[in-house]
Amino acid sequence: MTAPVAGCADLEIATLHVQPRHHGKGIGKTLLQAAVDHARASGTPSLWLTTNAENLPAIAFYRAQGFSPVGDTHFSNGTQAYLNHVLIRHLGQRPAAQ
Repeated sequence: MTAPVAGCADLEIATLHVQPRHHGKGIGKTLLQAAVDHARASGTPSLWLTTNAENLPAIAFYRAQGFSPVGDTHFSNGTQAYLNHVLIRHLGQRPAAQ
């Protein structure tokens, strides 16, 4: 998919979902790190994704992993359109210490 905002590389995380009963176990962080490692190995300068603007836990998670907001887009499902934030991680940056 082409990024919905300018300045994003070609590599997108299309879906990352961990079932709620497994939250807090480090699974999402491990999966996301595998994607970052793959992106670095491929030589891409950044990695981007979208998340529902109302999904505050996901936004906080991605921000803690070094992603920054760069714009908005809409996810359409039939006649409904949902605001999504576009986040990017430049692969030279590391996540903040926790």
